Order: sequence, then C-alpha cells, then structure tokens
Amino acid sequence: MVRGPRPQAHPPRVFDDTDPEYSIQDYFNAVRKYCEHVYREHDSPEDRLNVARSYLGGKVNMWDLQELDRNLTWSEWESAAKQRWADPNQSVQAFKTLRALKQQTSESAHDYTTNFARLCIRAEYSLSPLNVNTLTMYLEGLQPDLRTSILAKHTQQDLIHLIARCVAALMRQFLVTPRILPLGGTVNI
Repeated sequence: MVRGPRPQAHPPRVFDDTDPEYSIQDYFNAVRKYCEHVYREHDSPEDRLNVARSYLGGKVNMWDLQELDRNLTWSEWESAAKQRWADPNQSVQAFKTLRALKQQTSESAHDYTTNFARLCIRAEYSLSPLNVNTLTMYLEGLQPDLRTSILAKHTQQDLIHLIARCVAALMRQFLVTPRILPLGGTVNI
C-alpha cells in the first residue's frame, strides 16, 4: 500500500499572556496535541518540556529563563506555569458566560455546540458524564425554533446520548480529559 505524505502538525502559538482568548491551558493543550502528532508513541515529558519552552514570548519567556535554574521536570514546570499564568477567575467568568450563552441567528448548531464545549472546558464544568443539568443549559441556549423541533422529536435520554457523542468528539479535538463532577443524573459517554 502506498501512503501519501504525513499531514503537517501545526505548532502551538507563542504564549506570551497578552491574548485573553489564549490561556495557559489552551497553550498546554496545543503543546500536547503537537507533541502527540509529531512524536507519536515516542512522545516524552522531556520533548513536551522542550517544545513548550520553545514557544514562549515576552514576559512569559523571561519568567521561564528564571525557572531554568530550578531544573524542573515537565510536570513540575507545567504546574509552576499554570500557577503563575492561569487566571484564577477564568473558570468563574467562563461559567457565567456559559450560563448566558445563546445561539445567534446567523450561528450554526455546530458552531454553538463548539462554543458551548469550549466554555465548559474553560469553566472546568464536567461534560463527561453528560447530565440533565448540562443538557438543560445546552438546550436553553439554542434558538427557540430549533429547540422546539429537537424536543418534539427526541426523548431526554436520546438527547443526552446525542449531545454526549457530539461533545465527546469536540473534546477529543481539544485534547482535554474531562473531569467528572458530582452533578447527578449522569450518563457515561
């Protein structure tokens, strides 16, 4: 079998803590995705640390230069970077935005679902297992005619499974392992 060229992996964007839409968690997700693609089964913590340190800019790079003396492992460095650069209010703000999220008239259901999943990730809100509360929040944000049509055709359990599959696919795309929070009425995906 003749194989074509291997798809190119996009390296992570430079993280310099100047773009409020590109958090340290987004950066680490991009580093993981890049390393998993480039190094495949040979992906190591040392490779991740080297890649992560190669795409820093501005004040974050200056901070990293100070951290070099500490000779940290990948896990230690990732933890130190999150402690230093993560916005402590990000999850609270993201959850507030999530609760108020509404599908715009010109927005597709796919785009709305993607935005919903991204906000859940930023809010550290569990999408696995998907539960009735999450389903309700998702449906309330849909345009009324679409919500009515969906509710007329599907049972609550069908909707939980359908949305869980969509969200699971999106989360694999974002390379995030969901946290399970005790929310009740859950269905494993």
